[in-house]
Amino acid sequence: MLAGYALLLTANWQLLQWRRLQAHQSQAQSAYAAFRSLEGAEASDQQLRLKLADFSSSDLMHWLEPQLVFQSSDQQSQIQRLVPAGSAFFGLGQNQPLLDLLERQQLQGDLSLTPRCLEQEKAEFCISSKTLWLAGKPWRLFTVQNTSNQRAQERTLFLLFIAGAGVAALFTSALLRRVIDRGLQPLEQLQQSMDSITSDTFTESRLGLDDQPPELQPIAVSFNGLLDRLSTSWEHQRAFVNAVSHELRTPITLIGGYANCLERRAANFSPDQLQQLGLIRDESQRMARLVTDLLEIARNDSGTLKVVREPLDAGIVLVEAFERLSGALRGRLRFRDSAKPIRAIGDPDRLIQCLTNLIENASKYSPSTAPIELSLSCVADQVIFHVRDHGPGVPLEERDQIFERFVRGNDAIAGPHAGSGIGLAVVQSLMKAMGGDAFVSEAPGGGADFQLRVSIYKPSDDQPGSDKLKRVSTKNRRLPQLPWFINDGSKRANR
Repeated sequence: MLAGYALLLTANWQLLQWRRLQAHQSQAQSAYAAFRSLEGAEASDQQLRLKLADFSSSDLMHWLEPQLVFQSSDQQSQIQRLVPAGSAFFGLGQNQPLLDLLERQQLQGDLSLTPRCLEQEKAEFCISSKTLWLAGKPWRLFTVQNTSNQRAQERTLFLLFIAGAGVAALFTSALLRRVIDRGLQPLEQLQQSMDSITSDTFTESRLGLDDQPPELQPIAVSFNGLLDRLSTSWEHQRAFVNAVSHELRTPITLIGGYANCLERRAANFSPDQLQQLGLIRDESQRMARLVTDLLEIARNDSGTLKVVREPLDAGIVLVEAFERLSGALRGRLRFRDSAKPIRAIGDPDRLIQCLTNLIENASKYSPSTAPIELSLSCVADQVIFHVRDHGPGVPLEERDQIFERFVRGNDAIAGPHAGSGIGLAVVQSLMKAMGGDAFVSEAPGGGADFQLRVSIYKPSDDQPGSDKLKRVSTKNRRLPQLPWFINDGSKRANR
């Protein structure tokens, strides 16, 4: 649009200049026609000057110069010009710059290229010349027009055109913006409709086709088709999760149960057979734990993960985790009670499950004689469960990655400990579902400090309208399954 205005203004400026030259040529042609009528007659210099005065004014001047075939510099300086009689042209003095130019003979030799425009000391002129014969001798009729006023008017008009174009551009831009906004409004509404579809509602939500303009209906149809395909895939995944929960749990449980039964009747087994039997039992328990973790992740993805957010005593949760795991760890687990009761919001069973995963992780990657410390702290509006070990710690660049699925740290990969890389991912999923988070930092004195952060409980959270407590159905909830090394230690302690 701006380029169009610039092209229009440039064309208008060239048109004004062309019209000015055309008007000048028209006046020069009138004077030339008048003097051609005198070609056959003898006219005195005074008559020629009077004739020139008839066609001259304060802004327009004609004069005659004898034209010689060969002119020396001395002859050029002695040329006698015939200028108009009277003071019509000279009286105002506004053409004095041109007269000075003529006196310095600066136009001689250039006037053959006529018509043309000249500038001299802020004054502007149009000049042209024609050859005619008077009394049998060649003369050149010069026509000079002072166009300073016309050029000033043209500049003023040009500036007005620029101002008008600028105002028109602004007005057009403002109007065009409203038109574009109005045209894009259906797209914005379609985007809002798409954004309103979440992972919890995409199986039922679809875009309405009747509300869309004809141009956007194909997009809505394609998007609905994509949601249909995703919904089908999602249902297949849910069916797979249910099948895994029934089909894999049963044989793994049977393998572990028969291994325990055989171990209780292993009086006649050789040491190698006992070792192999213990390996079967341990691997079945590890497989059961792996299946449980995979199911937790799958339930979290499908939106069927069951958690509850309710007030709880953080100290009691930590004590329960300590009592359940301290015997299996043979005194490695240390507990530091808080000075006063700390109330938090979360799911106590899921917190114990997360603490179990963290304690298992700490027992793997710290020396067998190093203690594992449990403690509580409060920061701002959060309650923090700490699980500290005295192992190699977690490098800074890996602290966020280890909570992702199937990701293990470099030390874990290079070490002798087996693992699937989903234990910490389960912890992060459960903490997110409770409105909390999981972090790891460097423990005082070395090692890793794994932290579970949940919201602190305030009496205002029980007030009507508060969204702090979101209770979810807890039917068929079970206590988390203990890891294989704890089950093994508990069984040996009972034997």
